[in-house]
Amino acid sequence: MLIFVDYKINEYRLKIRHSSKVRMKRKLKHYTKLLKEGKIELSDVQRSIAGWSGYVNHANSYNLRKSMFYIEG
Repeated sequence: MLIFVDYKINEYRLKIRHSSKVRMKRKLKHYTKLLKEGKIELSDVQRSIAGWSGYVNHANSYNLRKSMFYIEG
């Protein structure tokens, strides 16, 4: 297995490193808190999520994206 720019690469797939997932989960919790307190705007959060989503879209990450951005109805 080869690790390059926070991707784990093997002969069959490209995955996101665990540390990257943990970092983004922490950021999402922090963003939620800041949004509730009114210290940050939604557009700033959307911009950050869009950047991370672009990075994650290159890997085999359907289930990761589905679980991290699940919104209760």
